[in-house]
Amino acid sequence: MTAKRRTGWPTGQRHNQRRGARRLPEKLRQKVLKEWPHCWLRIPGYCIDASTQCHHVVDAADGGTDTLDNLRGVCKPCHTRHSAQVSQRKSVAAAWDWKRKPEKHPGVLD
Repeated sequence: MTAKRRTGWPTGQRHNQRRGARRLPEKLRQKVLKEWPHCWLRIPGYCIDASTQCHHVVDAADGGTDTLDNLRGVCKPCHTRHSAQVSQRKSVAAAWDWKRKPEKHPGVLD
């Protein structure tokens, strides 16, 4: 019997845990896709029209809920594109966050 070689990588599990949204229950996902059979985002050049994924209008990481009024059906290409755009906007905002805010002129009174 050969011994298993140990590595630093986790096996059989995801090593990059998801932040924000959790996987939706299948019944809820099916309700959303039934209510929104066509892509809600409809990004020109990306959209394939048929909804295959669920999208949070208000992101779960920003306090959005897993309820029908906050979920929409979208196609995978639009969802990927939209998520990348939102992620980039957030990272650019975070990059500018470190800058010191301009101070008021010392002669100006509140």
